[in-house]
Formats: sequence, structure tokens, C-alpha cells
Amino acid sequence: MIKEKSLKQVLTKMFRNGTAKKTIQDIYRFIRKSELSELRFQNPNYLAIHLNISRVEMLNMVVNGVLHGLFEMQWDVSCPHCGTIAEHTHVLGEVHEHNFCQSCQVDFDSFADQNILLSVSIHPDLFTEVLPDQILTRKKDDRVQPVSALELIGIPAFNEHFASQIPPLDHSVKIRSATLMFSDLIQSTQLYTQIGDIKAYTFVKQHFDILFTEILNHSGGIIKTIGDAVMAVFTDSVEALVVSLQIKDAVKQLLQDNHLEDEYGLRVSISSGPALVVNMNDQIDLFGSMVNRAARLVGFSSKETIAISEEIMSQPKVQHFLSEQHIMAQNLNKPLKGFPGLNSLFLLRKS
Repeated sequence: MIKEKSLKQVLTKMFRNGTAKKTIQDIYRFIRKSELSELRFQNPNYLAIHLNISRVEMLNMVVNGVLHGLFEMQWDVSCPHCGTIAEHTHVLGEVHEHNFCQSCQVDFDSFADQNILLSVSIHPDLFTEVLPDQILTRKKDDRVQPVSALELIGIPAFNEHFASQIPPLDHSVKIRSATLMFSDLIQSTQLYTQIGDIKAYTFVKQHFDILFTEILNHSGGIIKTIGDAVMAVFTDSVEALVVSLQIKDAVKQLLQDNHLEDEYGLRVSISSGPALVVNMNDQIDLFGSMVNRAARLVGFSSKETIAISEEIMSQPKVQHFLSEQHIMAQNLNKPLKGFPGLNSLFLLRKS
């Protein structure tokens, strides 16, 4: 049974730390009426459906719940062949790079975007009795899409409180394929000179608010900001394109609202490929040639265009989206610093 008083105390702390009142009430009802099996190793997306909250609300609720003792966070490494959970740990940095599935009798690798999955359990301290041992043979929850480690890594609250879970570069967590977006304000240094430090700072903050909201609402994550630039990660390339178009329009409108000249705007680049998740100075970061390529590509973008890599352009779903949205793609072959020869890239422009 659940310790009623302890549960209410935990939920009160979560409410004071930002979880919505209705969500708190719905969590309480869910816990009180659920069987033990529904309170352990739960797919957070299943909870989001029951609580009728968005993906971003759910992930922030999970982080808040772990911080205040409602949840235990677990990382399940599933076999890509049969879905059996081959490894289970409470710390992301303890996930092994290589695993073995007892059911399939095959070796496989662990990837943050593919088979390192988040599950949550109601904290054992909230039960009046000692819980039975973990069931060793279980499969990933396929009732709804599972939450990958990559999704949670991009949530600012997770980065703030749990970056220490990510190992340093020599023990990094692998990403098989992710989509990376870089943005950069054009002439931002001149902006401070033109309108003054206070107004320019306010503008940059408003621009960050726009980008963060759109990125998180389209299944993306914020990895870091570098000055006035943003580095974001997505599991879906089309979502990255949708966000890129929306944030360019929104920043353009923000510039007009502030009566700023036409020379300002937002550069955006998108690339995809493998990468490594690392802990750099207690902050989550991504490393790899794909990351470097995306950072180089942003320099070819303008306030009217988006620069994308050949890997993005080659995806059929991207080509379908561009055709559907009447977006033109201009192919260029350009040298990129640190990359040999000429590199194929595409500039996207609304027709």
C-alpha cells in the first residue's frame, strides 16, 4: 500500500516546484487506483496519455518527480530484435556500450536514440511494504512509443539536474542517428551597438523564448546555447524543418515589432548522422563529425534560407515535405573547414 501522508507531502513539493495543480491531482488519483504492476517500470508516455498532458509537461514532471521523491528513474536497454530488456540501471552513464540478449542469443549495441529507454517507478519509500524483486525477463512497453534517452537529454531541467549521469568523452553514450539544428542571430554584435545593451539583451532573450518553445513543442531538445546561438537535437528531420521555418518567421516578426533594419535575421542549419553524448564541465554536450558539419553549415544560411546537409536532403520524407510546402532547394558544393574537398549542401527557400 501507498503511504498516504508521504505521497501528499511529495506531491505538494512538486506543485511548489512548478507541476500544474491539475496534473498533481491526476497523478494522485492514478497512483491511488492503480495496481502495483502499473506503478513500476512504467513508460512515461503511457502516463502522459492517462494524465492528458503534453510530452514536454510529462518529461518535466518526471524530472520534478525524481527530484522530490515521487519517481525512481530507470534506463532500460532493449534488444532491437525482440524487445527484451537486456540491461537495467538507474544511472545513464552506467549503460554498457555493448549488450547481449539472452532471448535471442545475440550481441547488440546500445544507442541513446534507439534502444536506451526511460522507465519510471513510484519510489519504494512511498510503499508501506518492501517491494518484490525486479522481474528480470520483461519486454519494452509497446503500447505507446517509448521515451528514448535522447529525448530526455534535450530537456533543460534534466540537463540542469542530471548532467552528472552522462559520462565523459572516453565513456560517451552513442547516438545512432540524430538530427541536429544550429541557429545564429545575424549581426547580433551590431545589434547591441545600434539599440543599446538593455534593449538588445531583451531582444535576444525574447528570441531564445521563441526558439525554446518551438523546439520543445516539436519533439526537439535543447543541448546548449553558445552566445546567441542555439544547438538543438531532434529525432525526426521533418520536425526540425518545421521548427526552422517557424522560428525564422517568428524572429522576422520580432525584428519588425522592434523596428529593426532588414540586415538582421536568423541563420539556421540542419544536419543528421551519428554522434556521441558526453559530459563537458557538468553540462550535456554532443560530439562528432556530424555536429561539426552542422555548425559549419549555418554560415551558408541567410535570413531567407535554411542550409541542410545532403543526408537530410536524401530522405524521402524530407523531399515530400519540401514539395508539399513549395520549398525550393538549391544544391551547392562548398568547402567546409575541417572536411576534405567540396561538400554538397542545399539552401532551402520558400517559393
